[in-house]
Amino acid sequence: MGIDRGRTTALYRTLEKKGYIERPQGSRWRHGRLTEWGQDAIANGIEMINYTRKMKPKIATGNEPMYPSKVRPSEPNMLKYGTNYKIGRTVRKGPLRGASIYTLTLPERTTCPVSCELWGPCYGNNMPRSIRYMVDDNFYGHLERQLDSICKPGRLILIRLHVLGDFIPVITYAWFWEKMLGRWPNLHIFGFTAHPRRSMTGVAIARITSEFGWLRAAIRFSGGKMALHTADLCDDNPLAIPCPFETGLVDDCGSCGLCWHSERSIGWKLH
Repeated sequence: MGIDRGRTTALYRTLEKKGYIERPQGSRWRHGRLTEWGQDAIANGIEMINYTRKMKPKIATGNEPMYPSKVRPSEPNMLKYGTNYKIGRTVRKGPLRGASIYTLTLPERTTCPVSCELWGPCYGNNMPRSIRYMVDDNFYGHLERQLDSICKPGRLILIRLHVLGDFIPVITYAWFWEKMLGRWPNLHIFGFTAHPRRSMTGVAIARITSEFGWLRAAIRFSGGKMALHTADLCDDNPLAIPCPFETGLVDDCGSCGLCWHSERSIGWKLH
């Protein structure tokens, strides 16, 4: 079979539009190259392929991340933009359309409640490239200054809490995000927590959502098997909507938006 040049060109144009490849202006496609975003997408795609091949999952037995060498002290730019191919860079539909998506990654298990049902088989076990930031003495100062820098009036900001890790079980962490949401009306957060609803941290998280509304603070509780505001395994909660990214219906979270504009529970496959 010959090469369908029309379809090949269309594919290249799509990849270029999404930022995966780039080429000098006016040059041919053979002069193009992968961008840093494209390289990251390929690396993550390889991880996904390995996962679908049913590789034996890594199980952690302690209370530390699987890759301690990837845990770093806090730094001025811990919120990352455009480095996670699953999350995406920009919201492309729904009430937050146009918002820039940032992510924050903390050490898994170290910051998580021991009640987490996926403590051992955490999907962070299969993320050897992700940098995790310590919640050290300089953490809040660095994070507050970066938020003040990116949350400019007129610019929508959406932050994924957390790619790895959880709300640390110290009430000041939840209070920090409550303070930032109060300071910046254009700031939105979404994510998941394994903290029990009735724990001190769980109550603080629920209060933030109640105070600012779901669209600004969409934090789902893991488990619960409820119709609203939870994140469950698909097999455990028939009321949950299966994650559209995992079922191949969307390119990334930015082109979906269910996690922050829908209050329906979301279902996941076991990572």
